Amino acid sequence: ACLYGTADCADRVHADGALVDQWLASERWLLERTQRLEALRAWKEVIPTSADSIENYALVGGKIFVQYLHNVNTRLAIFSAEGKPEGEIKLPGIGTASGPSGEWDSPVGYYSFTSFTTPPVIFRYDVKANKSKEWARVKVPFDSEAFETKQVWATSRDGTKVPMFLVHKKGLKLD
Repeated sequence: ACLYGTADCADRVHADGALVDQWLASERWLLERTQRLEALRAWKEVIPTSADSIENYALVGGKIFVQYLHNVNTRLAIFSAEGKPEGEIKLPGIGTASGPSGEWDSPVGYYSFTSFTTPPVIFRYDVKANKSKEWARVKVPFDSEAFETKQVWATSRDGTKVPMFLVHKKGLKLD
């Protein structure tokens, strides 16, 4: 057992992290933890928090690209190196994107997009022009233009809004 206030307790917590969030009576541990908190206070927030979850980020062409999950859809936001919002990469529709990938000092990045009706597509993104161009597409014997995807919301018994996607032939009357 780990007894509070003993060096043995601090060593065990240090080794396996099992009691990190419980009260730790070892001055050694508290001092180390305090030093870590002081280091965190020196950190600077570059991208502010948002209601959307950050899935990934990339540093391309002198910009910061942040991949968010917004209502179960991907959103690719663009920020300056200082964290100032500069817009978004317009995606072809409702779906999932990843990236962009590239180099900090390169004006070009690449990202992929896929959806229920769109096979994977890779886009070349020109950072300076803020333009995307299709670079590669998986060829499949499927006419994705004949279908559409709509996002709708249902309300569960407890009042929680639940997102759903309807994928159907274009022009289908929904009832």
